[in-house]
Amino acid sequence: AAAGGSHAAAMPPGFDKVINIMRPDNKMAYMIYPGLQSYCEMPIPEPKGEKSEVPKVDRKVEGIEKVSTYTCEKVRNSFTMPDGTRGDIFTWEAKELKGLPVKMEMVGPDGKVTMLFKDIKTTTPPESLFEPPAGFTKYASMQEMMMKVMMKMMPQGR
Repeated sequence: AAAGGSHAAAMPPGFDKVINIMRPDNKMAYMIYPGLQSYCEMPIPEPKGEKSEVPKVDRKVEGIEKVSTYTCEKVRNSFTMPDGTRGDIFTWEAKELKGLPVKMEMVGPDGKVTMLFKDIKTTTPPESLFEPPAGFTKYASMQEMMMKVMMKMMPQGR
């Protein structure tokens, strides 16, 4: 699955947009920075498999609501983390899309986060969308990328 985002608060040029690709099939994650034509490749750690690390989730349908053009079941997913932390994530799951969430909402100590999915396509995307773009520079870590990019931005002494 792929997700895109923007974190433009006081970021150096080129770091304002990032595309994250998670590839559980090859156990890799990619952070792609289109403005820098660069990406970092990071291994996805293997789950330890200890049952105590898995959150407990209770699912409860709270009603039917319309989101955009979709008829959705509004679901409260209450979770309890192994350390006792509790919370709720609401999902609006479209019946027309076999239960795919078209909206998600989470309320936490820092406020409410809402994700609304638009321009949903149910076709199979090309595999190339789940690979870093050809011609982009690969870095082994975010620190290495930042250091190299910042060095390029510094004025050269003569």
